[in-house]
Amino acid sequence: MIQTQATSPQNLGISQAFNDRLLRRPEVESKTGLSRSAIYAAIKNESFPEPVRISNNAVAWLCSEIDSWINNRIAQRNNKARVQ
Repeated sequence: MIQTQATSPQNLGISQAFNDRLLRRPEVESKTGLSRSAIYAAIKNESFPEPVRISNNAVAWLCSEIDSWINNRIAQRNNKARVQ
């Protein structure tokens, strides 16, 4: 059986990224309400998506990963409200 590149498990994340947008830090700050230092602290704590290097001096975040992070925060809040 021949597996196509787009459906192989190793390339699944890469093929999904073709339909995604890259956000630079100011847009991530605006979208999340976090400061630059809070973003990098959360990355260090592994509680925020890591950026993608787009050049020697620039990084960006996948919009879908930022949206997922926001949705997870909302879900945590909603779950906490149900427990109380």
